[in-house]
Amino acid sequence: MNKRLLYFICDNKYKDCLLYNLEKFHSLGENKNIETLCISPADFLTSNIPAKHFLILNDFDYKFTAKFMVGRFEKLKSYKSVLYLDCDAIIKKDINPIFDEIEAQPHKIHAMVEGDDINQAGEWHKIGNEIFNKNQPAFNAGIFGFCAEMIYALDPLLDMIAKWRSLAIADQPIFNKYIIEKNIAVGTLNRHCYFHSPISSYKKVNKISLQDAAVVHFLGDAYCGKSVERMRAILS
Repeated sequence: MNKRLLYFICDNKYKDCLLYNLEKFHSLGENKNIETLCISPADFLTSNIPAKHFLILNDFDYKFTAKFMVGRFEKLKSYKSVLYLDCDAIIKKDINPIFDEIEAQPHKIHAMVEGDDINQAGEWHKIGNEIFNKNQPAFNAGIFGFCAEMIYALDPLLDMIAKWRSLAIADQPIFNKYIIEKNIAVGTLNRHCYFHSPISSYKKVNKISLQDAAVVHFLGDAYCGKSVERMRAILS
């Protein structure tokens, strides 16, 4: 079986959530063929983190660049495919079908559609008042995957972040601008992942139920404060 890599970024603020996510991941026997990587800052204590690999960044920037620096991981090219999850995108089931989806279209960035029309989206997706082609979806930057051969696509994205970060609330608007302009994004991960949010618009973009999802991404207040107890109760 091809080697597969699951990775996270985490600092001390979100450590409890990462521990819960890895607990869920390791409890599922189907995921044993997938290796894990944690990208973190120099002050992050890794001794009790059950990840196989660590990448420590002195220039760790949680808000803008850290998740796109996975290319610094020396063993990256030994993997067929790679999946990134925010710490609050909690694994519930076997995630190998997500990797299958990624490997079926190896020249694309696989992500979750968060809105059907980015032109109607707010500051979390757009840079200023830029207008995109009609009916262009808005993508979430908290769950995405790619085949390792696509790692070359991340370097220009880092250059774009350096150029536009002063005008963006976080990485997601620049991530959207880049993958839309390059026409490399596909919204395949909505078939496997579920947005958990009180906002009614997410009911429209969810293509799978909470019960059937392999990954549940807790948005909004669940992310700000990281209530592991609340997430555990919802998923139980």
